[in-house]
Amino acid sequence: MRHAAVRHVSSWLETFTLPAWVTAWLPGLRSRTLRRLLTVETDGFRIRAAIVRSEQDRLSVERVAHSSAPTLAAALDEMLPALRQTPGGLPTSAILLMPGVIPALLELPVNPEHPRPDAQMQELMRWELDPLFAQLASVWTLETVLVGRGYLTYSQVEDLTKDIERRKHAQLPAIRLGDLALERKMITRQQLDECRSILEWLQTTDDDIVCGWIPQPGTGVLDADTYLWLACGVGRSQRARCVELFARRGLELTALYPLMGCGSAMIHGPAVSDDCGVVEARTGQLLVERLVHGGVREFHLHYTDGHPPAPKSVGQWVPPDIPTLWVAGHDVEMALVTDAIRTGLGRTVQPLPVDATPLPPTVSPSSMASILGASRHAFQLPGKERVVAVPTREPGPPLWQRVETWALAIGLLAVTLIAGLEMSFGMKKQALQEQHAALSEKLRILQSEIARINERIADLSEVEKAIEAKKAELERAKQRLHLLEVRIPQREAFLSGLLDAIAGAVTSEVVIDQIIESERGPITINGWALTEKAAQQFAQALSIAIDQWDRKVVDFKVWEREGRLGLPGFALSLQLISSAGPEQGTL
Repeated sequence: MRHAAVRHVSSWLETFTLPAWVTAWLPGLRSRTLRRLLTVETDGFRIRAAIVRSEQDRLSVERVAHSSAPTLAAALDEMLPALRQTPGGLPTSAILLMPGVIPALLELPVNPEHPRPDAQMQELMRWELDPLFAQLASVWTLETVLVGRGYLTYSQVEDLTKDIERRKHAQLPAIRLGDLALERKMITRQQLDECRSILEWLQTTDDDIVCGWIPQPGTGVLDADTYLWLACGVGRSQRARCVELFARRGLELTALYPLMGCGSAMIHGPAVSDDCGVVEARTGQLLVERLVHGGVREFHLHYTDGHPPAPKSVGQWVPPDIPTLWVAGHDVEMALVTDAIRTGLGRTVQPLPVDATPLPPTVSPSSMASILGASRHAFQLPGKERVVAVPTREPGPPLWQRVETWALAIGLLAVTLIAGLEMSFGMKKQALQEQHAALSEKLRILQSEIARINERIADLSEVEKAIEAKKAELERAKQRLHLLEVRIPQREAFLSGLLDAIAGAVTSEVVIDQIIESERGPITINGWALTEKAAQQFAQALSIAIDQWDRKVVDFKVWEREGRLGLPGFALSLQLISSAGPEQGTL
């Protein structure tokens, strides 16, 4: 019976979900203490980092650093020394935007107000995102990397592609685009190897995917039971490598963000409309988002294979009925997409609003949209509801397996037991009160006797104090008597004996200049001798003579020095210390 009850409670706790306002408050608990953040962005071709500060729902950029290193580790080692010079130093918390984090908008039969346990949500998201990871190896090409690294232009790639087609029609030996570019000395071997290494990193897949998710406002895409969820995923091993990479440099990587899709967080406040679109452009990628009533309603990520977006393709990808259209991206890509939209749809577009200041003059605001959008999510600022990230820490165990849950249960049980004991104690209270009255009377009698005894003890204390005072006065008298009878005669005898010993040791060739006695220290004798031998003899004679006074000669020194009347000779110096040790002192 008891085991069945435990299983019932455990089952209930596992399916228990906190209210929506609690779940919305908990993720922001840490962000309220987070005020500065290092945001790093890499598209596989270039790497950028910014120190971002949160100030009353606004962002300010303290410093931006760039790197063209081929790896993230090398780029961090290049950028971090400069970022550490920022007033306030380098933040310890960091987030990373990278193409290995794949985003998607999913239609799921999961109500955001009653989500499933984390483990089930993780499996559900992994199942939906797995096909996107399966095609990851086919969407990135060497052409994309060569253009992204700046080693080739779009037109050069097109020329090389045409040459390869001509060789194929002429039935010449097949050759890959990278090898053809190397053969024509358009790139170097080092650049080709570098781009192939980057391509391998971009195409890396992992069977074990970890996910992040966030619900979007609105339902009914397919039917009334379908809800929109913005999700993203990354390989577990890739996440672990990134966390370790930052940890080795003293940084805590808290979350991984997709490279595409974070910019929509910059649309908040007055900029939010009922229906608008966001187009983000990167080398080899193009994202089209449609926002309806503040939530993501459409989300399409296209890979352009390293070629600039054609007006015809952009016209097919961007819905023509969107009232307001925002564009973000690096300068080159943004200009190409803007022209393609203007040509393909005949529409004008606006740069995505960026309300962070100040920005370096060399950095365009629209190119910072992704970095700042991810930062708004990390700081839990308005606009965060349109950004999703993969946390670097695993979600906690089910509620019924958590220590705090059992602590709460034990606390409730303890309260129940205390209430029962309180009722039991109430029944005994009356009997105890009667006993208390009888004992109080006995206590009153005892207290009166104790008061009388205390008076006698006080009288005895006064007598004891008087006796102690007399003892102290007697002790002082004994000390004075000992000084007069023993110490002073000993002192007089010692000084007389010391002078006699010095006089006996001095010869006609030795002159004593000073006899210095420090308090509770050695006696120093300074003098002059006509010869070094006379000085040595004086020291030996003095050492023998002073031995009877428990003294010995130390630190004896002799050096050449003129004496009185300009006579050549030797200065001497020695010290007399107690043979019994320094703790005996002087007489």
